[in-house]
Amino acid sequence: ELEEPEKLGDDDIAAQADNLVHLYVIMGRWYAEHLSRPDFALSCFSQALTIDPSHEPAYDAIADLYRLAQAW
Repeated sequence: ELEEPEKLGDDDIAAQADNLVHLYVIMGRWYAEHLSRPDFALSCFSQALTIDPSHEPAYDAIADLYRLAQAW
């Protein structure tokens, strides 16, 4: 018989969301700094902000991208 999956509490869900946001920012920085793909980086930072609209490091990273591209 299959067992019922363990239910996640609010704290678990919040922790997973925080981890996911952090991962998107790390991926975005990798795309920007190591692969010279600011377009992919911007997508990662935007995804992080979709999950957590108040995540300042994602906003800072987007500002850095625009500053480097001199597109303000």
